[in-house]
Amino acid sequence: MDKYNFNVCFVCMGAENLGIEWISAYLKQRGIDTTLVFDPVLFEDQNSIDWPLLSRIFSITDDIAEEVVSKKPDMVGISSMSTNYKWALRVARKIKEINNKIPIVFGGIHPSIVPEVAIKEDCVDYVIQGEGEYSLFHLIKVIINGEEVRGISGIFAKSANGEIVRGLPPVLIEDINELPFPDKSLFVDYLSIQNGTYRTMCSRGCAFRCTYCCHDYLKKLYTGRYVRQRTVDNVISELLYAKKHYNPKSIHFNDDIFTYNRQWTLNFLNEYRRLINLPYLIITHPAFINEEIAIHLKNSGCYRIKLGIQSLNNKTKIEILRRNETNDIVERCFDILDRNKVPYSADHILGLPNETLDDLENAATFYMNHKYLNMINSYWLTYFPKTTIIDIADRYHTLPASKEDIELRGERGEIETYLSGGGIEDLSRKKIYEKYEILFASIGALPKGLVRRLWTQYNRVFDFLPYNIRIVLFLISIFKFRDRAWFTYIKDYTRNSALVMKEKLKKLLNLLSK
Repeated sequence: MDKYNFNVCFVCMGAENLGIEWISAYLKQRGIDTTLVFDPVLFEDQNSIDWPLLSRIFSITDDIAEEVVSKKPDMVGISSMSTNYKWALRVARKIKEINNKIPIVFGGIHPSIVPEVAIKEDCVDYVIQGEGEYSLFHLIKVIINGEEVRGISGIFAKSANGEIVRGLPPVLIEDINELPFPDKSLFVDYLSIQNGTYRTMCSRGCAFRCTYCCHDYLKKLYTGRYVRQRTVDNVISELLYAKKHYNPKSIHFNDDIFTYNRQWTLNFLNEYRRLINLPYLIITHPAFINEEIAIHLKNSGCYRIKLGIQSLNNKTKIEILRRNETNDIVERCFDILDRNKVPYSADHILGLPNETLDDLENAATFYMNHKYLNMINSYWLTYFPKTTIIDIADRYHTLPASKEDIELRGERGEIETYLSGGGIEDLSRKKIYEKYEILFASIGALPKGLVRRLWTQYNRVFDFLPYNIRIVLFLISIFKFRDRAWFTYIKDYTRNSALVMKEKLKKLLNLLSK
């Protein structure tokens, strides 16, 4: 193995990042050193809590930039989604203020979808579009050798005179079994990698192109097979390695549709039960659950299945969301899981075009009738860049602004978090959706008979409940599930809050003592 005198410092926010871990492992395997600087972005993580006042108090973004520069990296890599793109730019600009000679590479979902926007930023030197393992390694070799970047797949760069240079089209990694296991060592100092929840993926890509999702656009970038799956042996080998080195208490599989391949799923779960035997969580689609799979999930230790439902209006699903599963399929899935006592949660989108109060009422009634549905995650419709839902909402005249303005906001990352508000700006509509979000959270957290009675006989109670009660209800659902992944997240959040506050107080005391 060649050893390169080159160090990449990754910057990550909020939570563990599997993409960075896999890229880091790939680079290390090829003789390139990697490090990580982690920003907990407390109370502004766009995933669970968004409290502006506290986020300003706990912000350490300037310190993050200084820590990055202190490591004297040859390159900085920042991964970004649309919801944290502004944070990524803030960090990159601060790094450039301190040392503008360090090249900064942007990657992740948002730069992959709007690379032509990201590369125009003064603080961004390169953008990687698509999967980053091959592209970043080739970019590093080109930089070391002083060569042109035009021959690299998925690269956007700037010439000496500021001209935008585009490499070859991005390519997919066909055989993901060839990749090393994700580099968990990056996050050991920041998160509960040891004795916590171990995260991984058994596949890449999604079989669907839902109109609100990034896969809607990403699938257009590539030729060839989009969904690729690791072998059973490859995944089990990784988990055996994890058990030996990290002693996890649970496993979180981040695949878009874990049960997509029926035979693979059955073979894997048999081996998992025999060799790993830890509680685990999966994400899947209601069309890919049957009786046999449910029994295997139950017997192998699955403590929660996350199901994307999004709407229970068949016409909306087909015409607006491009989801072809009917309510009959959803109900069959729920009934199978109830019958086999497998706990599950449902993701539901609020604020869809042409949505009516009857749609919300029918969804609530449906959810109340299923015993092992222990959590409903409400996501407010958000118009992510280059998704088809923007055109659909424009045809229905439900966009909160002009189509051009919505597209521009999305490209710049100027969007509300999908957890509270999303693309809905009408205050009266927001109030209605807040009420139903509380109702949905209650259905998951509280005895369903109690919620049904409150809703049917004392409906007005929900008008006076504070919106943030949904957080309390969410926590109740977590404890009902005994959700190990969320227990780990809360533990890390608490620890990082204490560490940040300790450093803030120390700086304040030093300042006062002068």
